[in-house]
Amino acid sequence: MNDIKARMKSVQSTMQITKAMELVATSKLRRAKERVEKSRFFHEVLADAIKTIQNTREAGDSVWGAPREEKNVLYIVMAGDRGLAGGYNANVFRLTEKLSQGKNAIYLPVGKKAVEYYRHRKAEIYTDVYEYIADMHVGDTLAVLATGAYNYSMASNYNRIPRPAMVAVKGSEKKVIVRRETYEDIIKNDII
Repeated sequence: MNDIKARMKSVQSTMQITKAMELVATSKLRRAKERVEKSRFFHEVLADAIKTIQNTREAGDSVWGAPREEKNVLYIVMAGDRGLAGGYNANVFRLTEKLSQGKNAIYLPVGKKAVEYYRHRKAEIYTDVYEYIADMHVGDTLAVLATGAYNYSMASNYNRIPRPAMVAVKGSEKKVIVRRETYEDIIKNDII
């Protein structure tokens, strides 16, 4: 009888945990939906601008607008490493496999689960340096090595996010060559 009571208590506890997880997920989903709705106008304006550019004669003559043969296709695959991400990961991997059928696919997996998935299948992996990205926390430093000449100049302040500092590193020496932007830097040209 005690075993049955213990089992009932365990089931009730699991139900409470599941209900709490459902409430948290619902809240996160609502916030994500609100962010998508807020960005809809921007995406519509951007889509209209791209269509306008594509319809110009100059764009048709451009090498960037010309159709080309796909030789290699790089798929950046971001998988979840925390919580109940199994279903999400399965759908991401299934979609990527479907899209890569008949193509010379190269994968850039982000997250431990994605790296493990493509290693296990002996797929061509561009790099596996992003395997432990889930271990990053707010305030950690993410170093992007050898990004090319245009990294900082092409960076934007989309969503009013300040650009990070640029640091030159040689051996054990390091020097800040461009300071981190502040919010004051971003809004200094705003009129209202």
